[in-house]
Amino acid sequence: MIMKLGRILGIIFTVLMVLVIAFNIATMVMRHNGNQFPTVGGYGEAVVMTGSMEPKIMTNDMVIIHKQVTYQKGDIIAVKGTHYSFTHRIYAVTKTGYITKGDANNAVDSETLKKNVFGKVILIVPGFGKVINWLKSPVGMIIATLIVIAAWEIPGFLQRRKRLAEYKK
Repeated sequence: MIMKLGRILGIIFTVLMVLVIAFNIATMVMRHNGNQFPTVGGYGEAVVMTGSMEPKIMTNDMVIIHKQVTYQKGDIIAVKGTHYSFTHRIYAVTKTGYITKGDANNAVDSETLKKNVFGKVILIVPGFGKVINWLKSPVGMIIATLIVIAAWEIPGFLQRRKRLAEYKK
């Protein structure tokens, strides 16, 4: 029973890790090709690097973004800035775009054109940005790949070892 549970958990873990690795590779290739904020199926992820949205979104939180047809006042959106992307709340809607403001900031941002909006924040994962940044590093990807291989192979190894021990009896 324990072996079956271990095998099932190993398969689930392996599938999740393969999806994470595949998503990371896809986004790395897109970034390399000039896409500042790559998405897969309209979904993307970002790691918050500043405290401008605290306390709602903290530094090193991961946010999941989804492209929307329209956005409204109060939505938290990821935006292409002049030098970097950022995640702020829509303070006002204009004819050509949006005025945004970080919750912790005193002043509003300059207008963001609609074409520069990557998407709306649909999920906040507290603190997970540290893990994502590590997984995006070459060392992190290698270690994650080794963990996937180990998770896949260890249950089979233990089962073979058990059969060998029974055979020797």
